[in-house]
Amino acid sequence: MPRKTEWTRRIEPVLAELGSLSSPWIDRTAVARLFGVSPRQALRILHRLGAGLAGEALLIERSTLMVRLEELAQDESVRFELARHERVADELHRVRKRSVAATLRLPAVPSELAALVGVTIAPGLVQVQFQTAEELLARLLALAHLAADDMDAFRAAVGVPAPE
Repeated sequence: MPRKTEWTRRIEPVLAELGSLSSPWIDRTAVARLFGVSPRQALRILHRLGAGLAGEALLIERSTLMVRLEELAQDESVRFELARHERVADELHRVRKRSVAATLRLPAVPSELAALVGVTIAPGLVQVQFQTAEELLARLLALAHLAADDMDAFRAAVGVPAPE
């Protein structure tokens, strides 16, 4: 069946909607609407699920359709495709988040703690003033870089003695 994964992802919502319908028969138009597919794809779905001709119309009993969709939802290949789709969607989400972070422009790190604008350091206190999330990240990153460059000076500024 071509493009099975596109319509099988909608099995659960379709089952929920089928349960609220009063009509005992489902036709091609209803399948197209329920699954969000083209009329031709709706015919393929109806044939696959065992619909029969009633005059010139292809129909399936609503209860039969529900049983067949429930069985299909348990099919190993459908479950595999649903899991695969979920993994792909998760990965795309992670990639989009990384691409936003990769475009973030941060200013150069100053050469000493005293030159760090918007950051107040006193014994037992670090206060960071910022207007945007990017500005906060830039100042925290600069603070971390400066601390890594001269840990003794950083410890002295925050009032923490060096470990023995």
